Amino acid sequence: MDLIEIYIDENYNERLDSFLTKKLNTMSRNYISKLIKDGSVTINGEKSKPRYLVKEGDLIKVKLPRIRELKISAENIPINIIYEDRDILIVNKPQGIVTHPAPGNTTGTLANGLIYYDKSISEVGDASRPGIVHRLDKNTSGLLIIARNQESYEALVEDFKNRRIKRMYMALVYGRFSLKQGTINAPIGRHPVDRKRMAVVYENSKEAITDYKVLEEFKDYSLLEIH
Repeated sequence: MDLIEIYIDENYNERLDSFLTKKLNTMSRNYISKLIKDGSVTINGEKSKPRYLVKEGDLIKVKLPRIRELKISAENIPINIIYEDRDILIVNKPQGIVTHPAPGNTTGTLANGLIYYDKSISEVGDASRPGIVHRLDKNTSGLLIIARNQESYEALVEDFKNRRIKRMYMALVYGRFSLKQGTINAPIGRHPVDRKRMAVVYENSKEAITDYKVLEEFKDYSLLEIH
């Protein structure tokens, strides 16, 4: 079992099932409700109910079954293919779709649609995330490179590992910047309390360097290009 701990440092006044659905955004609300009812979720050491209102000072613990190797079924899911050849696909993943199966999301993912489009991808790379060499969060849209054979899979994994492939993101963030372009250099690792979140930490962390450029400013927000 994997254990996730979330410490509540402000008063959300939100149902437990709704709160966890947002925090653990690869899992459906129905799946999270089942975990709560099965006793796999505790509040301050006690079992709870989906309707419990989360409050400041609560310590939530979620026990998740480890993901076993999944048999992914092919599903006729529309895929926006930007480019393809015999080795790779480049697809535009929309917001709201999970990249590959996870607890509570074993169907309806991009991976299910990929093996419907090209059955041979099911034999490439990891069985639970066939052909996938990098991912985007459920609520993030953007381009993904998909390997169509083992040779291209291994080459792409190596390219990402050695940073030969450059990633660029656009993000709308709260606030405005005094510098219109700059670099943020701060180590990143698991949040010491909320293990599903990443944070700036100085122990058991990885180097994280982010270059940003302000593309457009609004009253309270900034549109950034991030590398």
